[in-house]
Amino acid sequence: MKANELMIDDWMLLHDVPFQVTSIYAKNGAREIGFGNKEDFWVDISNVEPIKITPEILEKNGWEKRPTGYVFYTDGKRYDNSLWYIFGSSNTFVVDTAEFQINYVHELQHILKILNIDKEIII
Repeated sequence: MKANELMIDDWMLLHDVPFQVTSIYAKNGAREIGFGNKEDFWVDISNVEPIKITPEILEKNGWEKRPTGYVFYTDGKRYDNSLWYIFGSSNTFVVDTAEFQINYVHELQHILKILNIDKEIII
């Protein structure tokens, strides 16, 4: 994992404990990230791991299970232009005609941000 692959608020794991990134900082040439309630708590990026997207995480965040994967409606209505799909076996995220391969929660967070969708992810 590289610090330039992360954004503030991304969910990651440190020693199997989930946390959200609060700061990203280059210190003494090494990339470090901050987290927790204190801005002065830093950890080397090599000590963190991404969180794998699981069915439990998707369902906890409002995704509906379908035979081919999961679907989420951005406006709560069932219009085609508000759908996002994640296809189960390939982890392909589809919005309109664009497709993205995602395996980790922080990748999903990045896609949501790119699409200007304000959706907080719950772990």
